[in-house]
Amino acid sequence: MSTRKKIIPIIFLLFLSLSTFISTPSTSIAAVTDPPQITAITDSITYEFNSTDSYIWWLLVDDDPYKYQIYSNGVLGSDTYWQNGDNITLLFTYSIVGEYNMTLIASDMAGNTATSTIWVTISEPASTSYAWTFLIAIIILPFMIFQRRKQRIKH
Repeated sequence: MSTRKKIIPIIFLLFLSLSTFISTPSTSIAAVTDPPQITAITDSITYEFNSTDSYIWWLLVDDDPYKYQIYSNGVLGSDTYWQNGDNITLLFTYSIVGEYNMTLIASDMAGNTATSTIWVTISEPASTSYAWTFLIAIIILPFMIFQRRKQRIKH
């Protein structure tokens, strides 16, 4: 009988000790429902054909960033990870005149997504005055040479 008295207090103490560790936490984890914030340079922009400064950019903000994808006319061009406050800059190197929709889709760790589309128009190069100057020089130069020779013959 003496052994029973010793076992009971030990089991009781063990139960009390375990019950203090197996308690339900009083705080709950809230679900993150806010999508990433995207700030675009503009909704649409026009660049001249073969322009060297054809950039577009987006600023991405989120407390739990994950990945972004960039699509050009629906074709995936980039798929990479991002960090809060990243400035995503894209250099345009298209050699075909036309209109392109550049869509960025940003997602965070909670699975929220945000989308931004920038329409980029690549226009024909502006005609320069050099073409007209060259054309005029080709027409006037022979005339000037002819007049010069004519003056030499008279003297």
